[in-house]
Amino acid sequence: MINAINKQPLSHLIPKESLNSLINEQLHASIRLNNSIQELCSNESLMTNTTKDENSNKYSLLLDEKLSLRFNCPTNISLSGPETNSLSDDKLAMLSATTQEYITKRGIHVDEKDLIIPTETSSNNNDKKRRRDSDSDESQPEDTDSSFVKKTNISANVSLNQENIGLQYLKDFNELMNKISGNNEIEKCNNMEYWYPLANETFLLNEYSLNKLLFILKNISSIPQAWTKLNTDTLLALLNIMTDNILEVRDNVNLDYDSELLKGVAYLSINVMFSIFKFNLDDPRLYMEKFVLEPVNFLTENLNLTDFKFNTKSEEYLQLFDSAIEAIPSYINNRPFIDDGLSTRLIYIFSEIMMCDITFPNNEVTVENTWASIKWTSSMILISLFEKVPAQREFIFDELLSHIEKLPPKRIQKKLIKIGGNTYISYFTLTIIIMLEKINYYQLLNSIVISDKSAIQTLKHHKTITEEELTKLIDHKIDFVINRLYENLIKYRHCLENIVQDLLSALISCQYPVSERILTALTKKMIGLFRPTKKPNANIETTLLQQLGQIGGVLFDIKSQTKSNQSNNLIKLCNYPDMLSQWLSSFQNVLIFTKTMDSEISSWNYAYCLQIDSLLELYEQMKDSNSSNTESESFIIKCLEDSLNSRFENHRCNLTYDVVKYDYFSILHSFELLGQYDFYLKLVLSILDEDKIKLRSVAIKSLSILVSKDDKILSDPLVEGTLTDLLAAKSAASVKDAILDLFSVNSAYLTFYKVINLNFDSDSLQVRRHVLKINEKIYDETDQIDVKVFVCSKILQRVEDEEDSIIDMAREILVRKWINDVNKVENTHHVKADLLKENVLVMSGVIFENEKCASIFNWFFNFYLLNSSLHTEQTFRYILKCMRLLTDILVQNIIELQADGTSEINPQLKSQLLNLLSVFSDAVVLFITKDHIMSLYPYMVSDTRSELFYHILHVFRSSIVKLTNFKPKFLFDLETTLLTDLPKMTVREIDEAVPLVLSVAQKRQDLGRIAKACSSCFKHLNPYITIANKNPRDLKLDTKLQRLLYLATAFARFTSFDTSIIHISYVKDGEPVYEYVAKCLLLLSKHEVNHVIRRIAIKNLTKLCGNKPRLFNSKHILSILDEVFKGEDTDIQLVILESFYDFFVQEEKHTVRESGESTFTSRDQRVKKDVQKEVLSDGICTALVARYLKNILKICRLPNFKNALVGIRLLRLILENGYTNPSLCVPTVISLLSSTSIYISRIALKMFTPLMEKYESMVYSGITKGILLSVQYLRGISNELFYERDKSIRLLQDNMTTNRGLFTKFNKHINKVIQGIFNQFLADPESDAAKCNVLFLVANLPNIKYTNQYEVVKLIKYCELISEQIKEVLVDADEVNIDMMDSDDDEDSFSKMQNCVVCSKVIAELKTYLMEIYGITTEELLYEGSDETDLKDVAAAIVKVIPQPFHIFVTDTIASYSSQEEVQEYLETLG
Repeated sequence: MINAINKQPLSHLIPKESLNSLINEQLHASIRLNNSIQELCSNESLMTNTTKDENSNKYSLLLDEKLSLRFNCPTNISLSGPETNSLSDDKLAMLSATTQEYITKRGIHVDEKDLIIPTETSSNNNDKKRRRDSDSDESQPEDTDSSFVKKTNISANVSLNQENIGLQYLKDFNELMNKISGNNEIEKCNNMEYWYPLANETFLLNEYSLNKLLFILKNISSIPQAWTKLNTDTLLALLNIMTDNILEVRDNVNLDYDSELLKGVAYLSINVMFSIFKFNLDDPRLYMEKFVLEPVNFLTENLNLTDFKFNTKSEEYLQLFDSAIEAIPSYINNRPFIDDGLSTRLIYIFSEIMMCDITFPNNEVTVENTWASIKWTSSMILISLFEKVPAQREFIFDELLSHIEKLPPKRIQKKLIKIGGNTYISYFTLTIIIMLEKINYYQLLNSIVISDKSAIQTLKHHKTITEEELTKLIDHKIDFVINRLYENLIKYRHCLENIVQDLLSALISCQYPVSERILTALTKKMIGLFRPTKKPNANIETTLLQQLGQIGGVLFDIKSQTKSNQSNNLIKLCNYPDMLSQWLSSFQNVLIFTKTMDSEISSWNYAYCLQIDSLLELYEQMKDSNSSNTESESFIIKCLEDSLNSRFENHRCNLTYDVVKYDYFSILHSFELLGQYDFYLKLVLSILDEDKIKLRSVAIKSLSILVSKDDKILSDPLVEGTLTDLLAAKSAASVKDAILDLFSVNSAYLTFYKVINLNFDSDSLQVRRHVLKINEKIYDETDQIDVKVFVCSKILQRVEDEEDSIIDMAREILVRKWINDVNKVENTHHVKADLLKENVLVMSGVIFENEKCASIFNWFFNFYLLNSSLHTEQTFRYILKCMRLLTDILVQNIIELQADGTSEINPQLKSQLLNLLSVFSDAVVLFITKDHIMSLYPYMVSDTRSELFYHILHVFRSSIVKLTNFKPKFLFDLETTLLTDLPKMTVREIDEAVPLVLSVAQKRQDLGRIAKACSSCFKHLNPYITIANKNPRDLKLDTKLQRLLYLATAFARFTSFDTSIIHISYVKDGEPVYEYVAKCLLLLSKHEVNHVIRRIAIKNLTKLCGNKPRLFNSKHILSILDEVFKGEDTDIQLVILESFYDFFVQEEKHTVRESGESTFTSRDQRVKKDVQKEVLSDGICTALVARYLKNILKICRLPNFKNALVGIRLLRLILENGYTNPSLCVPTVISLLSSTSIYISRIALKMFTPLMEKYESMVYSGITKGILLSVQYLRGISNELFYERDKSIRLLQDNMTTNRGLFTKFNKHINKVIQGIFNQFLADPESDAAKCNVLFLVANLPNIKYTNQYEVVKLIKYCELISEQIKEVLVDADEVNIDMMDSDDDEDSFSKMQNCVVCSKVIAELKTYLMEIYGITTEELLYEGSDETDLKDVAAAIVKVIPQPFHIFVTDTIASYSSQEEVQEYLETLG
């Protein structure tokens, strides 16, 4: 019944008014037994060897007395019916034998007179009581160990009954104490029921009596009304007995006694002692030091966690230990003062317990739960001490940190503690968090009134003190962990990992706001360790970066999940006060959620103070801002006042974690932690280019995690810029490959396809293959034609790769996309037509992309795709079939575009399609049919002139020769149209029309009409020739003459009339037409002829020579060319070079077409045919280059970039085709690298790279000449500021040093250059060129990379030497020429003096500049021998960045000594 009253589930059934008589009397079992079952049951150990059957037989029931009780009758039970007062047999069989015996003998009938039938009123009252009881149960869960009185809605007489029960417990306690206290040894010996004998006539209070005491004390503790009636003398006596118990155990535990029994007695004694402390009585005698120290000393001595071994006694041992310490936290909290010695002992023992990691056998759930309870109690003890004894806080931290290596190496849930949901963290971190949250000023807020003017200052004072203490402890913890990490990374790595994971789990749980502050300090610390001045080893950096990656990932999640209008930091709130309401609302939701969670009350107190801190910070920012925010400041003060008045005491929370987390994420933006994300991202990006591969891999992995969460991060300007720079620079292949993986996440390559293809021609095979794979994916996934064209052009360019696997891969991709995919959709006409049209657009776009792509496409198309020997028979049939379909679609699209006469629709598209049609018509396999010819013919005879006309001419010229069976009328009409329009055609149309007319005439087998056209041309040209022959100066330029020259040259180039049969006017019988035209052009090329006519004549002459290469052997033609290159007519020189370029290209195409072999094709995959190259043409090309190479190189260095490009283009072709010795071109290519034109510099780099790969020794031999030529070239572009190109040598170095060994080799050659230039100046200081060489060199030297400090010191010493030598030259020259200087008669002498002064000053300044940026000391310059050699082991790192480039010093020095007076003043300083 007592239990029923306590639990109250069926209390309404018990007749409470009938219980007084029972309670007032001595409690005894109404079912009497032969012996006291109560005593036996109170000590279960006495019954462990007795079976249930033996007990049943031994203790028979006494049933003499009737049991008379009255019960309330439940309203929902009917008293009528046959089964009301009886049990069925099956129900009776379910009961125990003892119960059946009792029921049989006693009966279970209850008379109706003993039932109380409740009235409606009483029933309602009972219902109300039940509802109140239920509400009370829900709102106040029962805790029998609670030290405070719980209010229950029970009637007055029930309270009286509880008091009576408490008195009965006190009576039982006093009776038991009378039995055990005051006993002498004899009485104890006779009272073996309570005492356990030891040697020397000493006794221990045994387990039975201790358990009985604990039982009674626990009952008393459940009734607070009885606490004040306890006799303190009795309690004091009991404490002394318990203390003696513990002392006796300590003295005898290692003797011949049962040690487990003795320890059990000691643990029970400790439990009894701390149960007494729960009563919190005022008598100081109860809290004497020995009553606490002795239990603590025993626990300390018997704590053996290091050698703990699980056995059958372990569970009992741990349970006793758990029960012994569970009262210590409440003892600490209730005491006004804790002795330092006691607190120190408690800290030592429970720090070790909490941090101890014991592994139990599997399936020992009970033991594990007990151990978890012990660890949590230990944590609460430390937290209580932390709060109670502020002076010990740092010591508590130190003691916990001293065991930090015991954190679990693997995060197993059973070794962690659950803080909500599915979130687990370590006991260590949770303890630290709760301790830090105890540091708040919440209790001080009750005395603060915001209306008081000093309230703000008071709050700020509390805030400052709290923050200082928090910062001190947090920094201490972080420094300890980081220092241990530096000492032993392997041992302490898991500690940092655990702490970071715990803090992140606590952060996102929304329950422990101090975790944000700890994480902020930890993140700052770890980021700070990556400064250049703090360089730990790579393993430590890797570990730190991994943990920063974990933090960065969570921060990124928080930022991503926060709405843009809710991500408000304090600065934003200050600038936009209207957002403050939302921020406050989110903060209040978090406070309400925190208050209603099961976490420590300190979490809510800390969060509450955190809101006050944020409002104070915001108030200060608004006061400091320039704008007037009086209204906003008032609003914040009101918010502070509302916060102090509202503590959410009775607020019932309807908020769930899934809802409140967004509020929590919103307010996190107003703290420092999320601001660390940008610093973390910058750190990761900066590490991507580090030399340490492992660290770099971690950085890339960290970035990959962020990209996998949201690929929009790649669009961040900082991220995109860094990744682009790394791909463009000469980064390691592993870095580039990893970055390409980043761009592959979530198909981000569709956005960054241009960035990806910066490495389509990377030096790394792995990177090139990766780019190819990505390009194929982009081609498949994108719908944009321009994107397909771009990636396809990059795939096509890999057809000329030096690696066979890349060539094969690129070819397969192109065939798969352009051919195989079309064949796969053969049954779907509409889809197939769309795919064909797309392929046409892509192919045409690729050809139109650039000249390089057009050339490669031509080769790929003719010598791979249309080469039957490289494909199976079926595959080749598919290719031909697909190409014919593509040609049909192509012609159809062109006609449709041309037929739309409304406007020019996308002229670029039309040009692309026409270029593709020209390629198809030139193919080795004929795809142009007569139907195509007939479809295009109407646009040839049209009066409208367009680009289509030229391409139709080209298509007809290429196709008609191969086609047959044309109708004679068509051929006649076509010939008539061409001959009629011939005089009106442009130059390039003439070059297509003349060979086409010849082909048509040959098809008609009648050359008469074209011969007449040729004769007519010569007749009209003859008067001009006559004038040129007789009086060339009288020849005037007109349009007719220009057309006649181009027509005559075309007839000479493309026709081969047999003049012995066919008469051509002015041409001798048997004389080739081209010889006659060559004579005419030579005549018009005389120097006396009009300049424009002469230029046109020479242009046509060189074009004619291109078609008839033997003419290049003519001494007359060569003399004309020599004369031009010796002269100053640059425009005519450019015309000749253009003709040379066309001739070389034509010869290369002819060679490739005949052999099927490209200079870029892999050796293993070349398509070879048994066709002999024309050795004659090849020799002519080489001879022309040898004759005019100097002139070509000179034109390449022209200051006019447009003109220079003509020569540069020809030079590149010469180098690609191998027409000359590359060593002759290396200096010019090096000089072009320093060009102020970015475009020319890029072209020069494209020429320089293959030279470096194939002819490295030649390139190194040409460095000196190249640098000197660079000075000459730059002076031609900008005579005064040529030295501003101060990164020219650095660019050369970057492209010549692909590894560390080449750095040393390059720098050795540069040292030779330095010595040569300085010696040249010393030999001829009057030379302006020598001075310019020195100025250019010294401006470039600070930007060169040096491998070690030895190189820098050596250079500085040499500069110092040269500067002194120049000063000596100055002194000698001054002594000789001082008189002439004064009289100003010797200009050369002044120039020499000025050059020496300027060079001496800039070289001396260079020495100072290098010492400053590389941190070279004066002492290091004095090193010699072994000391100097030691500098080779020190890397040359720039320690100081000077914003002003060195060429500014050069400019200032030149300006400072521009006059004779200034030079003279400097000479006087030299003495």
